[in-house]
Amino acid sequence: MKKKVCAGMAALCLMMAGCAGSQDALDSRGPEQEMVQTPEETQTSEETGAQAEECVEGIVVDAAMHSLTICTAQGELVSAGIPEDGNHLSDGLLLGISVKLVYENGELKEIADGDLQPKASREALEFAANVMLAMEYQDMDALAALNGYPVYVNVDGGQVIEDAEAFLALGAEAVFAPERVQAVRAANLYELSELDGGKYVLGDGSPNVTFQKDEGNDRGFSVTGIN
Repeated sequence: MKKKVCAGMAALCLMMAGCAGSQDALDSRGPEQEMVQTPEETQTSEETGAQAEECVEGIVVDAAMHSLTICTAQGELVSAGIPEDGNHLSDGLLLGISVKLVYENGELKEIADGDLQPKASREALEFAANVMLAMEYQDMDALAALNGYPVYVNVDGGQVIEDAEAFLALGAEAVFAPERVQAVRAANLYELSELDGGKYVLGDGSPNVTFQKDEGNDRGFSVTGIN
């Protein structure tokens, strides 16, 4: 009887020793053995908090106290509100200057001087912008005021128009032919340059609109041809 009791006690001791050994093995694991992190889980805060920055450059063609519209080199009009404390233009906001719109996560944060610089003067670009917007919005009154008379207009085989009244009588449908509007709107203002005689051409090829320096016009330029 004593032998059976002793044998049972010995077996119990062996089982307890085995359990203690297993627990010691579990306790000896380091933190890295308890949790294995994947590369995605170990992504740094700098990576997760990174802000996407995007810049859009263009020539200012319209501006107000709290907003502006630019025309990119691709002929795209981009309008934006001016962010508070975000105007970093060295000479202020003027028509005809090159600017850079800086966006962070889709929100406009800053307006700065453009990295790209146009070939034409700011004054010539300001006048070109007025012509471009008159064509964009098909504004006969605005375009009539930009013309220098007499002005050539390629309507019904081509006509020389003597004054604003005769010009307005041509009608918007004839003057703002879709192909003419598109040609002027697609003009790259960065590449606009002064030709012989102070002439400028808005539009690559034909149709186009030409204008030139005009000291008799308060704007300093006048449209000479709507081709």
